[in-house]
Amino acid sequence: MLITSTPPSVFISSTVKEFRDLRSAIAYTLRVQGFTVYQSEASDFDVHGGRSAIEECLANIRDCDFYILLVGSTRGNLFKDGISITRQEYRTARDAFLSTGRPLLFFYLRENTEVALQGNRKVKSAAGVDDPDHLASFIDEIQRPGIEGAPNYLTRFRDFEHLMDSLVRRMNLGRTLSEKIIRHSLLSELLLNLSNMVERSGTSAYPRHQYMRKTRGSIQITTKDLDQKVLITDDQVTSLAFALVGRTRGENLKTGCIEDALDRGVFLTFSPADGMPQESVLHKVLQQAFEDIQALRYLDRATDQKTWDFNILAAISTRRRGHPNSLAIPGFDLASAFRHYDLMEDLFQGHLATCRVLLGLTEEFPSYQRRPITPLGEQEQQKLRAQTVSGIEISRLIQNNIWPFGNRVPRQLFGKTREDQVKRIADNMDKTLSNLGIEAKQHKDILKRVAEDYLDTETPLTEEGIQDLGAK
Repeated sequence: MLITSTPPSVFISSTVKEFRDLRSAIAYTLRVQGFTVYQSEASDFDVHGGRSAIEECLANIRDCDFYILLVGSTRGNLFKDGISITRQEYRTARDAFLSTGRPLLFFYLRENTEVALQGNRKVKSAAGVDDPDHLASFIDEIQRPGIEGAPNYLTRFRDFEHLMDSLVRRMNLGRTLSEKIIRHSLLSELLLNLSNMVERSGTSAYPRHQYMRKTRGSIQITTKDLDQKVLITDDQVTSLAFALVGRTRGENLKTGCIEDALDRGVFLTFSPADGMPQESVLHKVLQQAFEDIQALRYLDRATDQKTWDFNILAAISTRRRGHPNSLAIPGFDLASAFRHYDLMEDLFQGHLATCRVLLGLTEEFPSYQRRPITPLGEQEQQKLRAQTVSGIEISRLIQNNIWPFGNRVPRQLFGKTREDQVKRIADNMDKTLSNLGIEAKQHKDILKRVAEDYLDTETPLTEEGIQDLGAK
């Protein structure tokens, strides 16, 4: 970022109609970072000295520190000689950079626009390309300006998050000293956690929990097995022993920097749809890592006098050798071991993916498959999901004023069918009137209509609530 006595300024150049939401999102993000943002459609855009709006834009471009060009499918209004206003803004920014070294130039092309230009007329039309010859010529001018020293890089982008990831790196956005310290501390904490998950193996390292991988995949446990003994083979006994001796415990893993990053919203992004911050993939993974570590700590708590891993290791140490299926493990203890494996695998993969991003090794967050939320099979997993309400779902209930987070009572609380719901509401009203000394039984039809009206106007629609995961 340039060091100046006044806030650095940015001009956003594009066709307004096509990029309205994206321009707004970029402007919001930059203003939060302390930038002055020039947008021709903004309410604070003023024209000075008798200049036209276009002349004012060109003057702002010459005076600003950064110029961001977004090239999409539409040409926009013409300036003169068949050249669009956006193209003239590009030329003004380019010439100013060549003569004064500012503004710094960032050129972006929407990916699906480039793909559409390579297709036939039908493909171009479907993508909204209204003047393919002008657009192709404009892109060619950017990439081959034919002027010595003129920047000719044109970065492709898919969406707002992809675009902002690029601008964050190139403009050093959001990298205040405080945030740099948070990111550095977070990386150090994640690396320390990873070091507690592995052991040295030759010239590399090996995750301790991975010794259990084969056994975890070969034994299926159900709720019926929890109170019974489960027979395991010698190989499975060995894998359990290697995995549990010196296993990583929740207390070994730190969360202070993870919590700090989450509390400060370092990895939140701006949503152009509703004008609100939203969770990035990295923020969600950190939140999940924190919850996984908390779950691991809960799993470490003692049951009765001994912990589940102590019980397994004690059984292994006293087993009779030479009998492939001689060891019987309590189903609850084995399920706990499998839950430990699943949590550790999720934590290992999540930490690894996050470190790759923080180290700058990848722009895209590496995808990985999370383990089941319970080792007791798909049916139990569905039950758990049906019983859990996420923070996002609670936010939806609050916004829609639905009980218990608001005053609107869900219809299903009155009964399963509409007939049941109307009857119960009418009966409640009848009971209330009776308590007041008012006899209303002769007006059942009226109470029914009032109940139906209440049901239709005062109770939320099904789609306003959250999905019923327990419904068949």
